[in-house]
Amino acid sequence: MEKPTVLIADGNEEFRLALAGALAPHYRVLSCGSGWDALTLLRTHQPEILVLDPTVPDLDGLSLLEIALQENLH
Repeated sequence: MEKPTVLIADGNEEFRLALAGALAPHYRVLSCGSGWDALTLLRTHQPEILVLDPTVPDLDGLSLLEIALQENLH
């Protein structure tokens, strides 16, 4: 069975790495440090779970979610 994909979008690299390490045994983990990178990953990988910092750099989390909903990326 294929692991579900989780995307971690957070500007704090230390947090991203720690969370990715904790989730990796159970999930396929993608991570990035900016909102625009997160949007690209959402478009290309369509993860089942999104861990999103609302203050992620470049494109804030709420704007990212608004775009994702408009593009039907849920």
